[in-house]
Amino acid sequence: MKTPQLAFALLAILLVVHVCVAVAAAPVAPAVARLMPLDGTWQPALDRADVGVKERWLTRDLFRRVRVPGDAFSPSVASRA
Repeated sequence: MKTPQLAFALLAILLVVHVCVAVAAAPVAPAVARLMPLDGTWQPALDRADVGVKERWLTRDLFRRVRVPGDAFSPSVASRA
């Protein structure tokens, strides 16, 4: 292997290592910041034909309603476990 090729290969390896280290060291938002409360009334529907988005099911009043309590850590749910 010629010297310029070896230098290029080493430079490429160093670049890859640098990028990997930079990505690994990047700050990550805590998981709590991504939590979303799911308690409330839901209208679940099975979309076997994959048409729910096209037919805008979110804008319709579906026939079935399910009441979902707070998360598993809320006192009302944890006391029933």
